[in-house]
Amino acid sequence: MPTAILVRPPSLPWLVAEQGSEIVGYAYASHWKRRYGYRFSVEVTVYLDPAYARQGIGTKHYWQLSL
Repeated sequence: MPTAILVRPPSLPWLVAEQGSEIVGYAYASHWKRRYGYRFSVEVTVYLDPAYARQGIGTKHYWQLSL
């Protein structure tokens, strides 16, 4: 299974999935809306190489960012 590297930008996390030295996917959280009422809301986005689909990689990254 590919390993994950956590990359920490100033405010919200990114995760990168690697298989050997190849990047096979990534996931990140971003602010949902800049309005005060949404200050605790984020959107989670996951991109994955189709060759690595259905292996649980995207789900794992989604849940890591959702916690």
